[in-house]
Amino acid sequence: MLICRLKNTYTYFIRSSRLILMIQKRSLYHSDFFYYQKGSNPKLLLQSGTHGDEFDVIDLVTHYIQTNQHTLPDFMYVPQVSPSAVKRKTRYNKNKSDINRIFFDSSHDEEVQKNIELLKNHTFDLCVSFHEDPVETNFYLYDCGYTHDKPLEINGFFKKLTDKGVSLLNGYDDVADPALGYLFKNGYKFFTNSSEKDEGMISAWLLGRKISKWCMIPEIPGLLPKNKKQLIVTIFFEEVIQKFIG
Repeated sequence: MLICRLKNTYTYFIRSSRLILMIQKRSLYHSDFFYYQKGSNPKLLLQSGTHGDEFDVIDLVTHYIQTNQHTLPDFMYVPQVSPSAVKRKTRYNKNKSDINRIFFDSSHDEEVQKNIELLKNHTFDLCVSFHEDPVETNFYLYDCGYTHDKPLEINGFFKKLTDKGVSLLNGYDDVADPALGYLFKNGYKFFTNSSEKDEGMISAWLLGRKISKWCMIPEIPGLLPKNKKQLIVTIFFEEVIQKFIG
């Protein structure tokens, strides 16, 4: 593993059974905002820790990446999109803001600006932002792209998920949130880029600026046991991410 700050560089290597892997961990301006990168031009963006009360999913995604990094395509991974919210284990960051409702170029929130600084000069084929619904036992997925055709990988993913006994949301995500209130059928809601409401969400910012061609937001059911959550994350990586990026 190569750990790199802007000026000081420290080098480590993780040896798999076949090759030596080199992953970069970087921190912007010596802050607590950091990310991992594999490859010089990654086309896969992975995120977690957008909300601090969804902390289990950070460990689940990090564990999968650490265990399977040699099989993953080149990627950038931001484990804590909002470090201060994660530290507080609340939905809101140190400025009492939900970072996923104020993600605009003009936002004065420093965590928004650090994310923008990191992402603005990249282009990705796919962004996956892992979330966790703390009050749910059912899985659901927001899927956002530029075409009217959902990715073929989705069908295989949902079949494998239900084969493993994971239940899917049929109903609304959150009618109390004015930015949501979307109806899900069998755990799925698809948007074209033009139909997604720009309520300051990171996915809308990425798509609107063509930084990412596609965005998916898996909502891991927070009330499930941790081993079941890990199973969902694993299936998503294997059936969606790996096949989408190819």
